[in-house]
Parts: sequence; structure tokens; C-alpha cells
Amino acid sequence: MSNWTPPPDWPPPTGAPVWPAGPGGGSAGAPGPKPAGTAALVIAVLFSLLMLTVVITAFAVYLQGRAGGDVATISAAEAKCGQVISRRADESQYYHVRPGTRVEYPISPPAFGPHWGNYLEGQEIRGFYTVEDRPPVERLVHSLEHGYTILWYATDTDQLDTDQLRALSSRHPVGDSRLIIAPWTPQDGDAFPAGNVALTHWRADGTGVWSYCDQASAAAVAAFLEEFPIQDSPEPLAP
Repeated sequence: MSNWTPPPDWPPPTGAPVWPAGPGGGSAGAPGPKPAGTAALVIAVLFSLLMLTVVITAFAVYLQGRAGGDVATISAAEAKCGQVISRRADESQYYHVRPGTRVEYPISPPAFGPHWGNYLEGQEIRGFYTVEDRPPVERLVHSLEHGYTILWYATDTDQLDTDQLRALSSRHPVGDSRLIIAPWTPQDGDAFPAGNVALTHWRADGTGVWSYCDQASAAAVAAFLEEFPIQDSPEPLAP
């Protein structure tokens, strides 16, 4: 038998819910009020997460745009490569100068010119160089004489992705293609007359060729290497 004793105001008004009493005489079964603003707080948190996702995605797209997109898929037209420029070298451009001598090249970057006699050999020859490990320009010009093509990339811009340039180098192993990708710094000479990258080659008849592009492009590099092969150089059999 229950020991429950009705409270003084019992019975409740007609229509009011009746809840069994809890310990101490309180109404234990009545649901408590919902915390104010809980639903609004949940909605605000979800909206904030959504906006954060949008911002992160937009920033990633922005960074990709600054880096010029994917080098592997961008076309020569999209890279804004200009017409190939040619200039004939005179006899003085073949001269060797003493190692350590600074050569001022009239066109940035050089496609031919006086150079140091100690050309790159063995492990010194790499497909990709950074500012920290790049040989002097005068030694790289000697490599041009030996049939190498050099893709110079400007270091005074944030429009290039060096990781993609390194990947581009792996597509054309230097031992097979004689493609070198190397930085051009403000200390090396004047800025490029156009673009952020420049392809250069020294042809067998003494002509230097340049192709300036806003961005690096695997398609543009492949076309340049095909048009100006190793054999079309002053000394294609040299290392």
C-alpha cells in the first residue's frame, strides 16, 4: 500500500497534467525546461563549420592559381609561351674565361656566351637545381654548348611551384634529355624581359634560342626539346 500523502493544493486544477511526487514531495516526473538557445547554438556551429570548409577550399584554389596550375597538364598556350627568339653568336661568345671570372650576359638568361672552361661532370650534373646547390651561371653556359637545354625559373616571383618544377625534371631525366632546370636570381643579372620561366638552347650554327613563358608547361618543354635536340649544338658529344 502506498504511503503517499496528497499535498494541500490537491487535487490540481482541471486540465493540468498530474505527475507522481518524487522524494521530498516534489514533482519528480515532470520534464525540466529545455536549455534556452540550444537549437540556435547547434545551427550556428554547423554554419560556422560549413563556412570554414568553403574558405579552405577557396584558399586552396587560390594557391593553385598562383602556382599556375598543374605543370603536367597546362598547355603552352595556357602557359603563355611567346614566340621563340633567335640570336646568332659571334666568335667571342665561344671563349673560355678563367674560372671565377664574372661574365655579364647581355640577355637574361643566357643561351650562349663566354664561359668557364671547367664544365660540369658526373654527379655535378643534375636535372634540377635550387638556389642553394646551383652551379655558377658560367658553368651552366658551358653545358649549353654541350647540347643541354636549360629551363631557367625566376626566383623573384611567387607564381611558380618548385615542387612541380622538380616533378617536371623527373619526366625528362637529364641523362637522356639533357634538360636542366635551374634558378635565375636577381644577383645573376637583369630580370627576364617576359614571363617567369625561360627555355634556352645553343644551336650548332651558333644561334641561341629563347622561349619565355609565364608558367612552366610540360607540353612546352617537350616541344622545345623536340625542336632543338641535343645534336643541334656546338659540342653534342661532350659530357
